[in-house]
Amino acid sequence: MSLSPEVTARIQAVEAKLAELDPILHDFCKRSGFTFSSHVGVWPRRKAWAREEIDRALDLVMDLTVPEVMERGFYPDMPWSLRATASVMLPLPGRLLTEDVFQGLPFSQLAGILSARLEDGLARLRQISREDIIARGQIHGQAA
Repeated sequence: MSLSPEVTARIQAVEAKLAELDPILHDFCKRSGFTFSSHVGVWPRRKAWAREEIDRALDLVMDLTVPEVMERGFYPDMPWSLRATASVMLPLPGRLLTEDVFQGLPFSQLAGILSARLEDGLARLRQISREDIIARGQIHGQAA
């Protein structure tokens, strides 16, 4: 898909603002043993994750659709959510359990609270057992 220069500029503006939060995420990953991931494309987002017996991830995502981002680009009140996800892939089909740490928070407030909320999300993830994921998680993947 080819994007117009205007749409590309809007998406790049979101990515540039999101990158301002990267030091907070890098610090969290260093303290927690998680890995940092940056996803750009047409829907910029960030992830801190760890693969273990239970895979755990914290995803910082926009509460907007791709068309909304393409049309509007970055704005200070752009809403964001932090989602804590725990998953197990074996036995297939795998299971995925997701909880919101926060939802709909304006970007302008993220820098002040993100570090503490990442820690809240990590605490939630550490409380989730394999049995919790199997009992309450959504099916993810297909049996071979």
